Amino acid sequence: MSTQPTRCQSAPGHPARPCEPARIVDLLSDPKTRRMFHAFERPQTAKEIGESLGIPSSTVYRKINTLEEVGLIVPTDRGGGATRYVRSLDCVAVVYDDPIRLECTANGVTHTCEPELEAPTV
Repeated sequence: MSTQPTRCQSAPGHPARPCEPARIVDLLSDPKTRRMFHAFERPQTAKEIGESLGIPSSTVYRKINTLEEVGLIVPTDRGGGATRYVRSLDCVAVVYDDPIRLECTANGVTHTCEPELEAPTV
């Protein structure tokens, strides 16, 4: 079995979001990354996040790139020349069911994402 990126199954009329459940869980398991994700509740620059959380700028930029790659934050504007980022999701929950899946809420809509399993080779 391997985990492959899948697209979330979202409510009708809402676009599917890219999703890598194992990578998202791994990212949010890291305390610094999780603190950054929560801090992006309002649009902020990398510099603002680093200063407010006391995280070195090299770490902030690396974690911002990763959070953006998996779709947990999005750029909002380039006010004053610096990009501001904000969370793209209100909530991320791991559902321990069969199969394990993520349930992400954005603007009141829940998106479900589960690992795609490889077909057994014959």
